[in-house]
Amino acid sequence: MTLVPVRIPSGGDHFSSSYLQLYDACPRKWFNRYYRPKDEDEEERTGLDTHETPLPFITGSLFHEGLETYYRSGCKKGKDTGKYDVVKAMARVDKIKDEMPWYSDETKDQEVALVKKMLGQYAMEQCQDFPEIQVKCDSTGDPIIERQFAHKIGYSDHIFTCIPDMIIEHNGFLKVMEHKTSSPSFAAGRVRSIGMDAQITGELWTIMQEFPGDPIDGVMINVIKKGHKTGRMVIRDTAKRTEIQMERWRLATIDSLKRLDDAIDRFETFRDTGMEIEPAADIAFPLLGIRTNTCYAYFKECEFMDLCKAPPDRIPTLLNLFKKREAR
Repeated sequence: MTLVPVRIPSGGDHFSSSYLQLYDACPRKWFNRYYRPKDEDEEERTGLDTHETPLPFITGSLFHEGLETYYRSGCKKGKDTGKYDVVKAMARVDKIKDEMPWYSDETKDQEVALVKKMLGQYAMEQCQDFPEIQVKCDSTGDPIIERQFAHKIGYSDHIFTCIPDMIIEHNGFLKVMEHKTSSPSFAAGRVRSIGMDAQITGELWTIMQEFPGDPIDGVMINVIKKGHKTGRMVIRDTAKRTEIQMERWRLATIDSLKRLDDAIDRFETFRDTGMEIEPAADIAFPLLGIRTNTCYAYFKECEFMDLCKAPPDRIPTLLNLFKKREAR
């Protein structure tokens, strides 16, 4: 199996699974996060971010940085040797920890210690994976870890993108490998829910377009229990998709993109006629999910809930709680 380096299509509108899933879950939340102007006179459609990054996102990012270093350390001259260096992974965490937007030094110290403990436990539990599981390298010898894949979805200039943790060979079959963190009480449910997630279907579809001669035999999902005390820290399962399921995903994705394009056109038409942001958004981006017909904040946390509930005269004040969203 010779995996050539992936070429990312230029131009077009790139989008991810989470980007589109958010629109289906709540058009208004999508509008606030990805498209909302900061004020009435703002022409840029940047969307909004909170000033503070959620702690689970910071911790998860730090763990993934360490994990990438861990697996890369075992790849030499285009081949996985199985000699992974967890000390090097922890050193990577120490090197970048001060770049993260921590709430306080105390929080930083606690989370960095947690991430290092998770990396150490992960290395101890998964040390027997090799040689049954090996990181795949492309034809240039570069490990396929945290690599962006992209492919045209088949509608307009839209290009679906994904960044799987890595591509592995498992007992002779190619697989995608993903890692997620979870509290111990929700870990088993997280494995099941991730296995049914559209993100998994999108990843498999995209990578299969890039490597049509090398079938991908599913996604190996690892859920790491944060702060676990007994038993194994890592729960593992493999999710698979049929060709029919992937084509159904592609067609459903196109349907969602069309609805989103229509909503954007509607909003811009209202704005061109002089309508203010709030009433234009009320019509073009409703508060209830397309599939669920419920508010996103129903049993979930939503940073935009107060903004959605506020009367028009309160919105300028609430907008000070947010900043322009930066492209990631």
